Amino acid sequence: MNQPALPHAIIVLNATDVAVASEQWDVRAATVSLLQANKDSLDRVNGVPYFRQLADQWRARGKQIDTIEDLIYCYYSTFKVVRVPIKGRYQLLHDQVGRLHDTIASSCEASYSSKRQSRMLSTSDELNLYLQSAFTHFSRTLDEPFNFVEVSLTSNPIPDTFGGHILQLAVAVREHCSRNPAFVFEKLGDMVASCVMLDCVRYRKGTLADPMTNLCADSVIQDSQKTSLLRTRALSSLPYNNSATNIPHVNFEWAPTIAST
Repeated sequence: MNQPALPHAIIVLNATDVAVASEQWDVRAATVSLLQANKDSLDRVNGVPYFRQLADQWRARGKQIDTIEDLIYCYYSTFKVVRVPIKGRYQLLHDQVGRLHDTIASSCEASYSSKRQSRMLSTSDELNLYLQSAFTHFSRTLDEPFNFVEVSLTSNPIPDTFGGHILQLAVAVREHCSRNPAFVFEKLGDMVASCVMLDCVRYRKGTLADPMTNLCADSVIQDSQKTSLLRTRALSSLPYNNSATNIPHVNFEWAPTIAST
């Protein structure tokens, strides 16, 4: 639920009778065969009630669901079936295990590419958090979907204030450059000013000066020395203490920048 990219589904039909048609050992043919065998799953008379209920839910959202395959692709990026034979033909078993490995590898590559394109790749720490949270979740219930966004917000909560959002952005920028914190905030000024002005034009009534002044004065300029000090400490990863020694001052002159834009 709320994952950045849909997962890939791979069904392994284990201990398949070796007497099946030779083309059924092909992944594409096995997939088509399984879908064909379940083509009536959404039928109003002979279908599976649970699948019909899911299909109706997606139709209510505007999705066109005509077949069981359409329903599957609401939850998965791809759907593939791999047959593994019962013991006795070891070369065939070896070949099918190889096909299963290739299918898993190609699905992993496609998932990686999709998440990279959407800029939603997880770090090793984030992946560990998701895995641990998923184990905890499914140990309690198998009926409720795992919510990726909820876990993400737990580890990286959305700031409550405008200044908090700016700090979060600055920290993210700081992680990808080696410049000092003062430089980061100075370069962010024009972009932040542009965003505030765009917000004023799109969503706020009245002149630009009024909402601009409220946003900047309340969130940034008010008590600017304290704000600058706290943000510089956070960005430079310095331990907090009561002394401002060697802490560079960050000048948040956003309101004039907006006014001149």
